[in-house]
Amino acid sequence: MDLDRQQVDNHDTLLSSIPEELFVYILSFLSRKDLINASLVCKRWFDLSNNNQIWKTIVQTYYLMNDLCPSIREEARLYGWKHTYYNKTQIINKTWSIPRRPTFIDYKIAKSGLYPSCLCINGNYLICGTGVVESGDPTIHLLNLNKTVDVWDLSSQTKIFSLRGHNENITDICVDNTKIVSSSRDGTVKIWPHQDLPAVLTLTHKKPVLGVKFNDDIYATACADGGVYIFNLQGNLLSTLKYKGTKKSVRCLDITNDNKIICAQDKFIRLWDVETETCLESFRSPCKKRVTSLQYDPKKQMILSTCDKFIYQWNLNTGKCIRTLQDSKWDYFTSMTFDENKIVAGGLSGKLWVVDWNKGLTLNETRPHSSSIYDCKIASDEKIISCSQDQSIAIFQSDPESAVTLAEKK
Repeated sequence: MDLDRQQVDNHDTLLSSIPEELFVYILSFLSRKDLINASLVCKRWFDLSNNNQIWKTIVQTYYLMNDLCPSIREEARLYGWKHTYYNKTQIINKTWSIPRRPTFIDYKIAKSGLYPSCLCINGNYLICGTGVVESGDPTIHLLNLNKTVDVWDLSSQTKIFSLRGHNENITDICVDNTKIVSSSRDGTVKIWPHQDLPAVLTLTHKKPVLGVKFNDDIYATACADGGVYIFNLQGNLLSTLKYKGTKKSVRCLDITNDNKIICAQDKFIRLWDVETETCLESFRSPCKKRVTSLQYDPKKQMILSTCDKFIYQWNLNTGKCIRTLQDSKWDYFTSMTFDENKIVAGGLSGKLWVVDWNKGLTLNETRPHSSSIYDCKIASDEKIISCSQDQSIAIFQSDPESAVTLAEKK
């Protein structure tokens, strides 16, 4: 016992002999969480862990601010950099936060063997495509399940009607004020009126259709045979866009303001001119892995894409990746959407991340689902909606009063 006590005393003496400047330098390498834990050891460690220079560096690093604005400097001068950090973190977390208890639309209740596979929002209506749950039950695949396009009222979260006609999983949905357009692995794209009536037009393909978009002039479809098919509004095939030398599936696509097509094909994003049927640009993903989602922003003339655990921003005019967003906590991305202020991305593990658009910081994360998120959307009233193979749709309202922040979750 005396020997053990002597070793502890020697250890304390060694630590206390370290000069203050050196100790502060050592502490500066700790993460925020470890720094807080270190401050609980003793009074000396507490004082050194609250060193102003350490917390100033944390603010600059965490918020990517090399040139701190005068208001932040003044707040730090009056209250200290640690106070400034926590004050700014609280403001950001309350700006875009995810409520503690989201509401759910549960497909398990119907016992239909279907899961929500894709989403689209039109005003107060949520349009959802379905697919067959992958399970170990062989009887599920023997059933002739008619995959539905379900139209829900977001306010009451009640189903208004279902559209039937696809016999394989529905892969994508887009909508305007007159029609609903859905694509499916059965090789068809169906155009439905905004009511419980049969499809008025069907576009047929030889292989599964993985994505669809339309505008006032054309329908564009992404096909598993490696092609992008262009149809006019009457359903006549106008052209087929195929990149020479590859047969990889085109997984998703979008249409620009000037009727050019952007599509994701394996590790590449390709830009096509519909009139000349030529590929104008071919952007390779920097991480050299498959592009899982993309979305075009007409205001900023750029593309946002996800690949593995990265979010890439592309300049459409130059074809260059101008920004890479990453966070060590991010999972493999399966879906992504954005608005002017934030990016919402869903992961393979069922997690959902809200990312600040301007700073690239993770504002919030949660796990509303127990398995992979297939799609996510942002409604006009700031609702965040996600669907998963766990047979549920989660609906979040961005209400700071009912939200859980990152600090509370930890």
